Amino acid sequence: MMNNGHPDKLRVMVASRDQEAISVLQAALAERDDCAVQTRPIVNGHADPLHGLNSCPDALVLVLSDGWQQELAALVERAPEQRPPLIAIAEAGDAEAMRMAMQAGARDFLIKPLDRQELNAAIERIAAESRSEPRESRSRDSRVLALINAKGGAGASLLAANLACRMAIESGEEVGLIDMDLQFGSLSTYLDIAPEHGLQEALEISHTLDEVAVGGFTARHETGVRLMAPTEGHSVLNRAPVARETENIIDTLARRFRRVVADVPRWLDDGSAAALSRADRVGMVVQQSVSHVRDATRLQRILTDELMLPADRIVLIVNRHDRNAAVSAKDVEQALGLDSSVRIPNDFKTVSDCVNYGKSLVQFARKSQITRSLGLLEAALEGTEKKKPTSVFGRTLGTILRSHA
Repeated sequence: MMNNGHPDKLRVMVASRDQEAISVLQAALAERDDCAVQTRPIVNGHADPLHGLNSCPDALVLVLSDGWQQELAALVERAPEQRPPLIAIAEAGDAEAMRMAMQAGARDFLIKPLDRQELNAAIERIAAESRSEPRESRSRDSRVLALINAKGGAGASLLAANLACRMAIESGEEVGLIDMDLQFGSLSTYLDIAPEHGLQEALEISHTLDEVAVGGFTARHETGVRLMAPTEGHSVLNRAPVARETENIIDTLARRFRRVVADVPRWLDDGSAAALSRADRVGMVVQQSVSHVRDATRLQRILTDELMLPADRIVLIVNRHDRNAAVSAKDVEQALGLDSSVRIPNDFKTVSDCVNYGKSLVQFARKSQITRSLGLLEAALEGTEKKKPTSVFGRTLGTILRSHA
């Protein structure tokens, strides 16, 4: 636990614009001998409850009142390792506040008037998590990179598999790869491996899974990739991952591997939304057509307006790039209001041969143009790429599509 001056106690910060609520919570938590309580009134100027702190508390108890949208938005914008576990307290029936709180890392969402037993139970859960998962271990140099199709069949799964393999070979380290499509996941096919125990079982025990145990739910590829994927023989009807389960899984993978690549299904539910929110970068995969751009515009709006991802966390990937297409890559970029894209060349034969042999591109065709483009993709997702400049057609197309999104 990160407890300066209180090495054996959970450091809890209580924050709100409501001073009376702060006093009530401070008194309730003072009865616990395992907590060191700090209070922080939120005043005009900074909506972020954690603004200016040298280190994060072990838990943040946030009482929502006027201005809660700005407060939660500020927490969502923080990197995952800079957000402590959150207990949000609000009025009953506010579904939007609950949704945003979960995006901000809420472990519990409690309803006013506050029940002290519920508060104590929520604190106990965070304390148990802190004991088993020291926060310092989550602050290591790990990154989660997510890929998602803007339109079905755009190629995100193939790129996710081959990106992970390239990263593993180039770094000499194992890379975590997770296929989140419980119904039609394809990464096992692309890599010709299958975990004995898969994603469905890991989700069932996500709250107890640690970085050692998670290895039992992955299969190792010869490149050094560790794949977690759905397995055959498990019913997937009425079994969509919930946000907390998904966060637990991805956080555990991020503690074990310095790099985690997530293949996120286009159909968004609580689980896939949590994965996208948790990712350090999200690669949005499109192809060069008006229908792809239209769907990409809709997905972009969901990512930025509903999941509240900052625009600089979204990377545009133009797959099967064709220099002679009627809609150019630059048109796609400008239609989406983006400055650049990663362009993956169209090489159907090489890709088909790799899939048929169960090999990655970097193994099967290391010197091919499409394999070399994976390096550009990695650089863009890692944030080390060089930006390119910007067609009148693209700006016009973007205006039209955004007005109909």
